[in-house]
Amino acid sequence: MKKSRVILFFFSFILIKTCLYNAGVVPAHAVVFEHGATASVALQGTYTDNTQFTGKDDYVLKVSPSIALSAVTEVTQMQVAADLDIREYKNNDDLNSVDQYYQVLGGVALEERVEINIVGTHLRDHTFQSELEETGIVIKQTSRNRTTISPIGTFWLAPRDRMQLTYRYGDTNFSSDDRRDYTNHDLRLGWLHDLQNERTTLGFLVGANRTEYGDDIDNPNQDITYDGVGAGVMLDHMFSETFIMNLKAGARYTESKTTGGGDNDTTSDTNFVGEASVRWIFERSTLSALVNQQVVPSSAGEAVARTKANLGLGYRFTEKFGCNLSGYYRRSDPLRGGQTVETFAGRAGLGYRLTQNLRLSLAYSYTKTDQESDSVVDDETNRVFLQLRWIIHEPEWRVRPPKTLVRWPHRL
Repeated sequence: MKKSRVILFFFSFILIKTCLYNAGVVPAHAVVFEHGATASVALQGTYTDNTQFTGKDDYVLKVSPSIALSAVTEVTQMQVAADLDIREYKNNDDLNSVDQYYQVLGGVALEERVEINIVGTHLRDHTFQSELEETGIVIKQTSRNRTTISPIGTFWLAPRDRMQLTYRYGDTNFSSDDRRDYTNHDLRLGWLHDLQNERTTLGFLVGANRTEYGDDIDNPNQDITYDGVGAGVMLDHMFSETFIMNLKAGARYTESKTTGGGDNDTTSDTNFVGEASVRWIFERSTLSALVNQQVVPSSAGEAVARTKANLGLGYRFTEKFGCNLSGYYRRSDPLRGGQTVETFAGRAGLGYRLTQNLRLSLAYSYTKTDQESDSVVDDETNRVFLQLRWIIHEPEWRVRPPKTLVRWPHRL
């Protein structure tokens, strides 16, 4: 998507808001608003002893500018954001890249019982690192374009009961002919109930999705379609203001069809899907953990049952000096009987605030993958990072993404 489309999204939202105001749907006081900009730039140097698992070491310089323009009123919010990652390799010029991420977020409260939000994103990145973090699969670097549009409607049925309808459209395209482009549609409906203790939320979720894969150079004129339906329950509980737990569990039925290219067949699978996460905040430290089981699209040209686990720990020695530990685990099982892959990564870092707006950080990471691939020469890699980040401007308030039944795209 061109930058002009991002601008079009932003002004389209302003136009919709203006029409609602003129029609009397948005109250008059909503035109009084705050606005501001958040801007930063980071410079990072990295040494890796195994560049993209090719067995070669290298030095990487990365520059990451970021900007967000925001505006909020009592009943509306909007934001346009853009991030870039510019990478230069010392010994592998063919891996030099510019990753781009754009997001448009808007929301409006219609009267007291209806809230409408929309999130639109577009990214152009490179699949080695993004696919490794999303599914754990190692593939040769190629550029990827992904666009998502996600309208979200929340309807309050009673003070403690609400329903939420979400739809997500995604379109993913690769520059390489050996990758399958795909389009996916995801529709979900949920009922949420807040208990009288004001700490617990119960919910019931149902949903359906469809993913359509195009052909690739090895399978011309062959298309693959995945159709899925699922249902589940959820529980959010706040033990205290510093300890929060979220649970989701359900089942998903998926049917895949292959047509064209001399291959026509249909297969089906039933999978458990769920998620458990906790966040515990202490005076000087923060602990977070997440375990997730989902069926997701992949650049391998098929859906995979992905198991994901994240763990993070942060500790602040002083107001200016702190450290963090984090790790993730990915396991991907292709639904059509391909190879199971596993990837583990761990990271340890130190951070120091030089001034109010200048941050210095040093980190080390280790990654290991267990899979058979032409791209994998050595299955372990070590990296050391040194980063300097300058926060040029940051307002005291921020636009918050809507809390939804699904996890929305984030920067990779």
